[in-house]
Amino acid sequence: MYREIVTKAVIGKGKIANSGEVILNPTSAASKVLGCWIINHYFVSNFENGKVLAKGKYDVHVWYGCNNDSETTIHKQTIDYIEEFPLKIKENEEINEANEFIIKCIKYPTCSALSLNNDGTFSVKVDKELVLDIIGEAKLKVKISNAEDDWINNDDLNSINVNYLQGE
Repeated sequence: MYREIVTKAVIGKGKIANSGEVILNPTSAASKVLGCWIINHYFVSNFENGKVLAKGKYDVHVWYGCNNDSETTIHKQTIDYIEEFPLKIKENEEINEANEFIIKCIKYPTCSALSLNNDGTFSVKVDKELVLDIIGEAKLKVKISNAEDDWINNDDLNSINVNYLQGE
């Protein structure tokens, strides 16, 4: 006799691994860039028109010198992004809004290069990596047996030394 078990399974995967450049306009004229930090990364998945998108944002903080390097200040800016996942789907599977889309960040946005441009803007190279699992329903057929397995011989249970930790 066979039974069907309905469960959830991964039916597709996606990955976004990229480096992008962000241009920032500081509020005061910069004379030197001193450092960059990216924090507060937030992202969600979104299914639109047969595509899975990552929608997110993060804050870029650039520390820089101004007034001929006599002072320092920090420029803060929030960067929004929308990126499409390239997908690999299992054969005979279709994705739709009923699926579950699980995004994980395996490399949070980081600054890999920072420069001060001639026009006074900052160029920040940002690297990040997101992965996606698409979860859908799957059916398993399992053969059911009514026969019971004799796994343990009850005589073996009587020969167990329950005081083995005490060295008896």
